[in-house]
Amino acid sequence: MKSKFRSLRIKELNVDKGFLFLGLWFLILRLLPIWMDKFPFNYDNAKDSLAIMQMWTFRKPALLGAVTSMEGLYNGPLWYYIFFPLNLILNFHPIASVLTVNLVGIITLWLVWRYIGKFEAFMMTVSLSVITIMQTAWYPYLTFFPVTWVYIIFTKLNKKKPSTLLLMLLAISVSTMFHAQIAIGVLFVVLVPVILLLNMIVPSKKQAVLMIVGFLLGFMPQLIFEFRHDFLQTRSVYRFIRNFGSEAAEIGQNVKGLGRVLEVLKYYSNNFIGSITPYPLSANKILPAIFILVFVYITIKRFDTFRKEKSVKVIIQIILGSMILHLILPVKFYYLIAYTPLWIFLFSKLIKTYPKAVKTFVVFIFVGISIFHLRTMLINYNNLSKESRILFEPKLKAVREVYGLSVGEAFSSYHYVPELYDYTYQFIYQYLSASEGKRFPVDYAYAPNVPPYMITKKLKGDNVQPSFTMLIVEEDERWELYDRWFNDVTQGKKVVQTCKVNGQIDLYKLVDENLN
Repeated sequence: MKSKFRSLRIKELNVDKGFLFLGLWFLILRLLPIWMDKFPFNYDNAKDSLAIMQMWTFRKPALLGAVTSMEGLYNGPLWYYIFFPLNLILNFHPIASVLTVNLVGIITLWLVWRYIGKFEAFMMTVSLSVITIMQTAWYPYLTFFPVTWVYIIFTKLNKKKPSTLLLMLLAISVSTMFHAQIAIGVLFVVLVPVILLLNMIVPSKKQAVLMIVGFLLGFMPQLIFEFRHDFLQTRSVYRFIRNFGSEAAEIGQNVKGLGRVLEVLKYYSNNFIGSITPYPLSANKILPAIFILVFVYITIKRFDTFRKEKSVKVIIQIILGSMILHLILPVKFYYLIAYTPLWIFLFSKLIKTYPKAVKTFVVFIFVGISIFHLRTMLINYNNLSKESRILFEPKLKAVREVYGLSVGEAFSSYHYVPELYDYTYQFIYQYLSASEGKRFPVDYAYAPNVPPYMITKKLKGDNVQPSFTMLIVEEDERWELYDRWFNDVTQGKKVVQTCKVNGQIDLYKLVDENLN
């Protein structure tokens, strides 16, 4: 009886055994290598974790997300709210945000499986780029999801009688992009109406109004912020438009003329290779070029076979349109993560024009390569935990070592990180205090008298004299900057103990020089 009930529920959800197996492999490829705190965690990851924790600690909902490259302009806070439930359940351990990304990924994978195709879902599972972006919770990478949703909606829109619900979902998906990467949101605000017109999909007046409402709903937090802060972001956008040349140069030092065209093509080709391959080819300069040439050749040979498909037209329209816009607007490599699903779907459509045996061969080969890649990732992440500063595990270990060396005494903690903003260690102290009741340091920041991330409501230890000072030092090639920092924080103190956390993180215990 139980087995029948379970089968019924799976059937009702349109989830078959093939998807369950694929979904399990999807999660294994992404989560197994980074389990036990081996996921990337620095600058933006820690800053966002702090913001999510702050919402709960001070019962203050966020109105803005992460800051953008444009001064005074912020992404929306939607992802904070999506990440929040699992963070709360897991006591704000930052793996919660990574798990949330994978949960959204599984839902998106199911949508692709059901509405696009099983082979496309398989390619998304083994794609090198998709695996990489889901092993962290970095804001710009999250554009991958709304672009996938936009593509699915376009493939389902009826030209003669477009669904009002789908049109609203299309507008909401574009609005969502402004919560992850405004640069991509701006592009799709232009691209979506153009593609609707190119495909002769004309919403009625009522539908157009509902689309605008759906789009604007996503901006409610930012609008509240604007009214409270004298339209700060609006003025930032106006300044950017008015001084476009100089402001764009601040975001990215892109070249001009033919050099600009080649630069954009290089960005797109790198994104294309990472999207449709299950193993990195970047180590070899010849292989990527051969791969692209072969793809272009078979695309030309098979173009007449698959170009008439509506879904292919949509992909080409989005990619070509975005390339043209990026010739004018700023572009960075991580902006293009948004187009990863489109490359996957285009490659899949091309393979499916060949006999079934070709698709079977690709699946067989890519499964083998993904298994090999999984083994490689396990080794790489294990090595990174021992030799690198970029993972959460060694940073957490460093702070635990500090507590071990404190033996219950009050202390101050200062942290040298190459990005200067020590969000990672500020977060870890707050996380350990919230989850394990650890005592806050008397002071913890980049250096003495430097304000922490939570400026107005700083969480810190008792107002007592620290018995000693701990330095957490991450390796940096800019020795002159490090030497200046080290001299400043050790002035009037002497090193009494050192400890090596891993190949790139060291600890120093300091006491006052006049202490007997």
